[in-house]
Amino acid sequence: MAKAREYEAEATLTREDAAAYLEAIAAGLRRGSMRVRVQRKAFTLEVPKKLDFELEVEIDGDQIGLEVGLSWKGAVSTKKPAMHVGPAEP
Repeated sequence: MAKAREYEAEATLTREDAAAYLEAIAAGLRRGSMRVRVQRKAFTLEVPKKLDFELEVEIDGDQIGLEVGLSWKGAVSTKKPAMHVGPAEP
């Protein structure tokens, strides 16, 4: 069995930019395909009709965290769909 690989990105965004990022993810979920860029790598994710969803809220004093997790079984490709999720590509 292949070892799992994780790619993470963190950034400080305006509330409006964060909302736009999440809206782009939502559009890709509705369409069933999205292209994401993380750590200089680009992936096309094919999303099935049913997937696992997780929502976590963490409160630590005055620091609040909100994490949304999505997972599903499937393949990752390098083909480019019509929509890109994330900052504009150079």
